[in-house]
Amino acid sequence: MYLRSRTSAFAAAYRQDLVTLLARAEVTVFIAGSCGLELLLNLHLTASELQCIRVIALGPVARGRPNCETILVQGRGDWLSRYFFDEADYRVECGHIGYLQSSEVLGLCRHHIGEVQQHRPAALREKS
Repeated sequence: MYLRSRTSAFAAAYRQDLVTLLARAEVTVFIAGSCGLELLLNLHLTASELQCIRVIALGPVARGRPNCETILVQGRGDWLSRYFFDEADYRVECGHIGYLQSSEVLGLCRHHIGEVQQHRPAALREKS
């Protein structure tokens, strides 16, 4: 999927579905594992579309960061992700496959999702 996402057919097949989903919310939080960050990059979203996205990238395997708020979480034993990113916002105790079993990762996700919820206008918070 990582290599296939680099083709124009990938963006043509999935970009509009994502744009439609983004229009349904003020902010969308993506929790992207492994090559999920690369897949998001390869959809070639516009700057205005990226404004409403927050990404929590777990063990990212990608050629870069999207131009939106992106938090990189990397396992101390995740040598695959370290090949792509030598620096991370958070280092946790796991390898490339262990992120979803980590209570530390769960806590980080909850914290950052809570921050997004705190910054929404009061009228939207009351509806949730």
